[in-house]
Amino acid sequence: MLNFFNKISPTSFFVGAALVCEILFFWATPALQAPDEFNHFYRAYQVSEGYILPQQIDKRLGGQIPYDISDFVAPFKMASWVREYRPPRNGHSDSFKQEVSKASVFWDFPNTAYYSPVSYLPQAFVISILRLFNAPASVIYYGGRIFGFIISLLVLLYAIRIIPVYKWLFTVLLLLPMNLFILNSFSADNVTNILAILFIALVFKMTFTENKIAHKTIYALAAIAVLLALAKLVYIGLILLVLIIPAHKFKSRSQQLICVLGVFIISFSVTSLWSSVVTDHYLNYESYNSNYRDAATIVPKASYHEQKAYILDHPAYFPRVVVKSIFNPKQTYLAGYVGNFGAFLDVPMPLWIIILAYVVILFVALAEKNDFSFSIVQKLIMLCAVFTCLVLLLLSQHLTWDAVGKGRVDLIQGRYLVPLFPLLFILPGNLVRVRMNVSYGVIPLILLLNTLSVWLLYERYIYEPYNAITTFTCDVEEMDEWGNFKTSSPSAILQGCRNQSDFEKRNGNFSALVSPKCPYSFTYRFKGLKQGEMVDISLWKKGDAALAMTGSGKNCEPYYNEFNDAHYTDRKGWTNMHGILVVPQACDTIDIGFFIGSKKDTIAYIDDLTFTIKRKK
Repeated sequence: MLNFFNKISPTSFFVGAALVCEILFFWATPALQAPDEFNHFYRAYQVSEGYILPQQIDKRLGGQIPYDISDFVAPFKMASWVREYRPPRNGHSDSFKQEVSKASVFWDFPNTAYYSPVSYLPQAFVISILRLFNAPASVIYYGGRIFGFIISLLVLLYAIRIIPVYKWLFTVLLLLPMNLFILNSFSADNVTNILAILFIALVFKMTFTENKIAHKTIYALAAIAVLLALAKLVYIGLILLVLIIPAHKFKSRSQQLICVLGVFIISFSVTSLWSSVVTDHYLNYESYNSNYRDAATIVPKASYHEQKAYILDHPAYFPRVVVKSIFNPKQTYLAGYVGNFGAFLDVPMPLWIIILAYVVILFVALAEKNDFSFSIVQKLIMLCAVFTCLVLLLLSQHLTWDAVGKGRVDLIQGRYLVPLFPLLFILPGNLVRVRMNVSYGVIPLILLLNTLSVWLLYERYIYEPYNAITTFTCDVEEMDEWGNFKTSSPSAILQGCRNQSDFEKRNGNFSALVSPKCPYSFTYRFKGLKQGEMVDISLWKKGDAALAMTGSGKNCEPYYNEFNDAHYTDRKGWTNMHGILVVPQACDTIDIGFFIGSKKDTIAYIDDLTFTIKRKK
């Protein structure tokens, strides 16, 4: 065993651990469960079709997305919102069989529509190839997800190989669960992070190279800097790292000047041009189409232009924002940097293991054996680069997501710090003279962290906490003699009023008409439910009708829940509604009533209902 720790190299361990962990993450995590991954997937698909700029239609920002793609996405949205819901592993029933047709619908994804195509190059490339072969939506998604991981793995492996210092430190940081979780998704952070790490590795290599720096190396550095700035402008501060390269490493003073100024000027020019173009498409909450803005990822009272004007008019305001945001005890970025999973970051890791991770990381930074070391001046430059990026990150978040004049940034996610923390952990290096084989700390930590992470994801997305599950369906094709609807369960009858109609139908020959003459239909009562048990109802509607559930029982307060969220609309104009109610109260006895209600002077058609009741024995 000791021989294993002494012989294994950082690159070998990185590849082996990354592959094994990603396979387990892939198994434990359903599709589209990373933060904003729905919209990143849509933007990547849009880029694969050649759309460089976001599409703006009728005061909406997003793009035309094939129905088959949105059909695939829809079942996984509920999994991201409701912890008790377990999505089907294959998503939509036809998603592995049915090729993506040209029929499309406009989807809103304003938070990712502004992203540069650079952020999605690996995924967009493989999507464009798969589209040529008429691949189904599921194959397109999983193909892009796997290919994106492979590209990230290769780039990060190359970075670790060429970096002359702190190989084990970079290895442990890049194998942290949060980074692996994001790599296993469509997140735009993947390209940003690999470009940032590659840029840092190349600068470090140029800093400690024995030979003079070749022109092709400078060109490569400039190209990576431009791509990084386009992927995420806030990390343009990393360009300051060019200043740590000693002057004598260049062939001449003019080459050094061209390298430093060239990288700065080209990167700033390209990103300024892109920013000016996409800003013309900006829409805040008030100017967004009122019929769609509440479902879009935009924040009320947030306004880029008004926030910018407020900052410029109050010079002392933003420095206070920076201080309050960094030292806000409610911020979770330190824990999130190690691991905090889920689309809404609702799967945190225990505090004790977060602390252990930072202790081991600090040990690696202090004790790793290195053939080279940074001077105090070089470390100060690194600190300036990190601080510049952090300020730009806070500024970007504040301009986009916070109410004007709010005074702080509400959320800094740990994944934003992947390009910055390696530099911070390098700063205390050389402060102690202890030098050890740090693989003894790195390998057990990575195995422990990722094993626990996979278990947490398994509990969140796969493990079924209920052991009595009943499902029945109603296709509205059969009625009994009293005009009620039969279901797939002989004991479950849904109340009707002889309102079967053949005017509209999604499948089969009939749907149910809900109108002022028959305002409530499909009434059914689920009896004897206990606190924490779940009722899950899915249906299709055409027209204006609401899905509602009410509850009442002995020794508990009555309640009413109405579900109006439309998850998606198919190509026939039918809208899917999905309501999940987890019984909120402990009662001696409780009944939950379900019904479809028609609003005044409107009619709607209902079809293809599915009911699932989950109980604990």
